[in-house]
Amino acid sequence: MSTTKFSATQATARLQNISSQIWHAVSSPKLLWILLPLILVVLGISLILPQQPGPEFGPAISAETIWLNSLPTWLASMGRVLYLLGFARILASFWLWVPLALLLGHSLIALARFGPGSWRRFYEAAGDLAWQHPLADRVEHLVRLSDAPDDQLVVKSDILTKAGFVLHENKESDERFITALRRRWAWLGPIFGYSGLVLLIAAFFVSNIWLQRDRLSLTTGQRVPYGLTDGFFELIEANPIQQTGRVSHRPTRTEALAQTLTWRVYRPSWWGSTLVIPTHLDTLLVVTAQNEQGEPLEIAPLQGADPTQRLRLPLTLDSPILFSISNTDLAFQVLPAAEGSSFNVQVRQGAESLLIMDESVPAGQIPPVEGLTITLSRDYTMQVMLWRDPALLLYGLSLIFMGLAVVTFLRPPMQIWLIPEVKGRGGQLYGVSEGYASADQLRQFLDQLLGPSDEVDKEKASAL
Repeated sequence: MSTTKFSATQATARLQNISSQIWHAVSSPKLLWILLPLILVVLGISLILPQQPGPEFGPAISAETIWLNSLPTWLASMGRVLYLLGFARILASFWLWVPLALLLGHSLIALARFGPGSWRRFYEAAGDLAWQHPLADRVEHLVRLSDAPDDQLVVKSDILTKAGFVLHENKESDERFITALRRRWAWLGPIFGYSGLVLLIAAFFVSNIWLQRDRLSLTTGQRVPYGLTDGFFELIEANPIQQTGRVSHRPTRTEALAQTLTWRVYRPSWWGSTLVIPTHLDTLLVVTAQNEQGEPLEIAPLQGADPTQRLRLPLTLDSPILFSISNTDLAFQVLPAAEGSSFNVQVRQGAESLLIMDESVPAGQIPPVEGLTITLSRDYTMQVMLWRDPALLLYGLSLIFMGLAVVTFLRPPMQIWLIPEVKGRGGQLYGVSEGYASADQLRQFLDQLLGPSDEVDKEKASAL
């Protein structure tokens, strides 16, 4: 009977020991520095490799082929393996969500382990010397007391006050000691950091389910339907110098009033509950052509696009626009002038090197060429990203919490205990320092505060 009880006790103790080891391993900050780089690597891969935007429609082989054709050349040989491993939608795969789940579990357990102690150090005006914060380092220092211990303590207290410490003196019967605390709020650093991580993971989860995003290309004079609202966007006018555009949103319902907005490139703004990020404002060259009878002609860009009766191409100062008129042997080259709204136009006929036109013409109708009427004008297009994410508030809160955690890491708290042991006209003064700073930094501060340790003096004396 006793043997059975002994075996059961051993099994229970062994189980408790294993549970304690798992608890400390899962809550260890070392696990955080393993999971965070892993998650950052996955996010980096999502920026390098093209990602399928949503659920795949149609045969899977079609989705796979489209993705394989979009890969860089140097990855083409590994494309099928990467696709089978889920790299086409890596942000929705186990590559991201398994590390995030582990990070969430680690953060919650770390909060349970370190949170109460961090709050205890923050809440207590005079920290308990008998207890040490599990994330903090602690060092001790010993020096001799002078013949006037009270005066010596006053001097040390003044030094601590000038260094930004808040003092708490304790005088109980024959026992005297001083507690000093600097940056008391910074003890909450682990709570800030792990709470920020929990909020960030929750935001990822909410975004993965309810995020709505769209990308619009707005061109002056054209209405573009917006899928997230019942209405149309239209670029009214653009200012390429200031990189701004006036945009109108008109609801489909005729009785509703249109709303006019001003958007600037790379300046995020809110429109209702939608985050708007304009990414590009490009100038376009618009070309039309007619024959002598006024019939529209098709224009073929030399870059290989399909012919169209209204050609729109990006217009830059250093890249000429080349096009030809279908069913003719005329080839055109257009460059915008450095100043003003005019264009430099060159026209060649067939394979001849001789130019039949090389002029600077204003925007509008250029002089007739071989009986054709060519019109050149400028237009503008703005590329806009729109995000409607119910997790934006969670993202903001997580960034605030993690920012505070970084501040507490850069400006860590420090707790000092000065404990005099008076013996006649002398005695010893014990100094104890605890904080998130390294042990070397804590030791250096105590050395500067109290002077060389008695142990160092004894070593020097023995060496002599």
